[in-house]
Amino acid sequence: MILALATALMVAIHVAGAYLGLRGSPIPREAGIPISLFEAVYWIAAYPYAPLLAAVFAPIHVAGAAAYLTGVLGRFATERRLRAYGVYEAVELAALLYLSYLTLRPPS
Repeated sequence: MILALATALMVAIHVAGAYLGLRGSPIPREAGIPISLFEAVYWIAAYPYAPLLAAVFAPIHVAGAAAYLTGVLGRFATERRLRAYGVYEAVELAALLYLSYLTLRPPS
């Protein structure tokens, strides 16, 4: 149940992230740091439910959280890169919707 609620929050975050990214707008650093830490923990916790997805997304998010914390990410933010990030966020959103299905479906 906790993972289902966390997944709902992740879906909301990624809808916003995809929208902002596709517009070429960044996520403000004040929000991005806690979000990046939450996402890193989320993908580590999701491993038992979707090992392949977690194996792909957990390292990306742990590295992303480190990049946010050190300020490296902001130095590389251009409108073109932010649009590409928006596409990535949309792909991750699709993975999250699949994970929602896995965590919310009735047991078989």
